[in-house]
Amino acid sequence: MPIPTDSEELWELLEECVRRQNEINRQDSLRQGLTILSMRPMFESSQTNQPSRDLPMTTVTILPTFRPFGMEFELFHPTMTNSASRSMVARDLLTVIGERGLVASHFNAAYDKWQLKDDSSLRSCPGGAWELVTPTLQPTAENFAKVEKVLAYLTSKGFKVNQACGHHVHIDARDMNSFEAACVALRYDALRPEINKVLPPSRHDSNWCQPLSAVQSYRASETHEAKIMRVLRRQETQATWSAEERYTAVNLQHAAKGVGARRLEFRQHSGTLEFGKAFGWYSLMCDLIAETLRLIRGWRGQPAQVLARPAIVRSQRSRGRQTVSHVIGMAAPRIPYIEPGSDYRRFLDRLFQNGVITTNDAREFGWHVDGRSNAVNSRLRVTAHWLRRNGAALVQTHRSGENAYVPANGATTMEALFVNPAQVRARLPVAVSPSQMAFTPVAQSTPAAVVTTPVDALIAKLRSGALLDGAHEQTKLWYALRAENFAGRR
Repeated sequence: MPIPTDSEELWELLEECVRRQNEINRQDSLRQGLTILSMRPMFESSQTNQPSRDLPMTTVTILPTFRPFGMEFELFHPTMTNSASRSMVARDLLTVIGERGLVASHFNAAYDKWQLKDDSSLRSCPGGAWELVTPTLQPTAENFAKVEKVLAYLTSKGFKVNQACGHHVHIDARDMNSFEAACVALRYDALRPEINKVLPPSRHDSNWCQPLSAVQSYRASETHEAKIMRVLRRQETQATWSAEERYTAVNLQHAAKGVGARRLEFRQHSGTLEFGKAFGWYSLMCDLIAETLRLIRGWRGQPAQVLARPAIVRSQRSRGRQTVSHVIGMAAPRIPYIEPGSDYRRFLDRLFQNGVITTNDAREFGWHVDGRSNAVNSRLRVTAHWLRRNGAALVQTHRSGENAYVPANGATTMEALFVNPAQVRARLPVAVSPSQMAFTPVAQSTPAAVVTTPVDALIAKLRSGALLDGAHEQTKLWYALRAENFAGRR
């Protein structure tokens, strides 16, 4: 759908989009029982933090392209400047949403909690510089309502944003490999002129979210764009990005980690405490990911389908409350990110060195607690279990009457060992039904070794086309209104 520039035509488009979306919502609710989230108009002026027009009430659908997410909101307060203030706000969240916040350091990774952090990048802001980090959330109406309530509470307490602040959204990428993540980054960069139409000028060339051509990779002589092109032309599925390479619009630092930790961070949006802006941006990025994956599947000749959710459930207790781990899909074989010095790294090094890892090896590693002999075997099993869940072809056997593991295929390298599909899992409290989970991973990726189609054809597709290709109507509506507002102020 083309976006008209004439104001009257735009409002006619708005009325038509609202009518069509309401009809889609009504039919979907009757036919599929989709969750409908009623919310205030999603379009606000970033200059005044007020709606620019009195838009009609509308409804927002939880779209099939939505993925699990986490959000970061940079903000400041003129007088709340110390840890005691953060502790007070953390306590208040218990009243606002029923979950107490956590006062955390900048590098804290407790992504199952709402975190309040100091933000050293906002030293130019008056008063105290803060960052609100949401937990990893499933895309449900209940969770979106929590985000909206928290932002409304912070606004009522006098928190503010300015041009120094940014808003980052992390979107689940556990069903993607490095090649596919690089495709998303390349397509985003090619579409950046269109994306800039819904962002203030201060975010067009910010040092915290630079275009690919302006960012150096870990190789001093190589730009980030050159690295991405190298990954695509070699069809690398296990490429990694360092923390020093994160200051680009699409941060790929987390894209090659273990399956459960893979995510893409979109960093370009301006600071906001308005839920409508954050929700619209998240929706636009989810549609961008979905369309990119559709282009990749078309290039590979794969059907555009999603995996069924396997009925595999395991229970365990975590942090004092019972949760259930659900296997919700299987991802294509790929090598997980293994931290140097970790149990997994020591397990693999010994396995490749000797062709087997035994319980005696685990003792040598010091894998015991207070002299308990069963702790050695337990830690060995847990390590092997995680590796197998992530695609390692391991066979359990015995040496000297004790537990041991060997590679099923005689593998001596990571590439040869990780040849099985990896489980895609999510953990929920026991009270939450698996049917409430919104994540449905895309079809498995064909391994790079069997792809014969020239990659230049895919690169051309990623660099052409429009931002709203394949987007849903409500995403197009949000984009149209945002673009019209910024066009009127330029």
